[in-house]
Amino acid sequence: MDIRLEQLRGHLQEQLLPIYVVTGQEPLLMQEALDQLRQAARERDYGERRVFNADAQFDWSELVAANQALSLFSERQILEIQLERKPDSSGQAALLEYAASPNPDNLLLLSAEPLDTAARKTKWFRTFSAQAGVITAWPVSRQELPNWLAQRARQMDLQLDQAAVQLLAERVDGNLLAARQELDKLALLYAGESVTAEAVLEAVVDNARFTVFDLVDALHGGDLGRSQRILDSLHSEGVEPLIIQWTLTREVRTLLALQARLQAGEAPQQACQALRIFRQRQGLAQQAAQRVRPARWQGLLTLLQRTEAAAKGSETLSPWLLLGQVVLRWTS
Repeated sequence: MDIRLEQLRGHLQEQLLPIYVVTGQEPLLMQEALDQLRQAARERDYGERRVFNADAQFDWSELVAANQALSLFSERQILEIQLERKPDSSGQAALLEYAASPNPDNLLLLSAEPLDTAARKTKWFRTFSAQAGVITAWPVSRQELPNWLAQRARQMDLQLDQAAVQLLAERVDGNLLAARQELDKLALLYAGESVTAEAVLEAVVDNARFTVFDLVDALHGGDLGRSQRILDSLHSEGVEPLIIQWTLTREVRTLLALQARLQAGEAPQQACQALRIFRQRQGLAQQAAQRVRPARWQGLLTLLQRTEAAAKGSETLSPWLLLGQVVLRWTS
């Protein structure tokens, strides 16, 4: 069964399933969900915790043995599997065996990277998750971030005015771990008080950290200022320009393919799924496909080819200068 993050606390007050899967793209929210599950287990006398790191060399028979063995120190135990990759056939078999007859004195917590639609529809996962609670922690969007911050602040007895919330959202820019740290700091300084933008400005440092995918999203949205800010941040953090060039080239080709499918009359959602565009990014991709004409995408591909040559030393201009031109043309 799927359990929304905001429903988890109420769910755990009523029951504790034998298996939970925690997946997603937001580390803080995943960690908080796992913490809630551990706390609920401890309140039900699960006194021991065993953690397994399921990398490529992991022996899945350890999970089977742990499920069958008695705890050395308590009657109940938490078994945590931290998946670093998609389970191979032996991993899937072990998880299915576990789900078929879970030890009532064990709680299995499985944490993993995001599960796309195809992964969720596989036979093994549908069978396994039939016995589990599945919790997905998606990132908080830029539009949702101010409300998320305001809600968190209220829970901490912090009163942030609207300007303070907007400034804090701009400063942490989607980094929820940084947001929690800054809210903790503000709670120490201004608990029970009204916090203004000036107070945030004095107390909060700029914790915005970006990825190449943040740049892609800003470009799709046509936001020139944010796109340039992210590009400058990636430059200052030492990201290789070839990584950015490769990502943007792949994205342009995907958008060209999306435009072709849409022009042929294919439904937008079906076209995005066929091109393996993540659900959370489909709206932005469609927005970019509608905003930019195919001829411009072709021009961007040429500019990105020059960027690659510059990064490899066969073009006189700086690759960062060329990437700046890509940003300008993409968003104009």
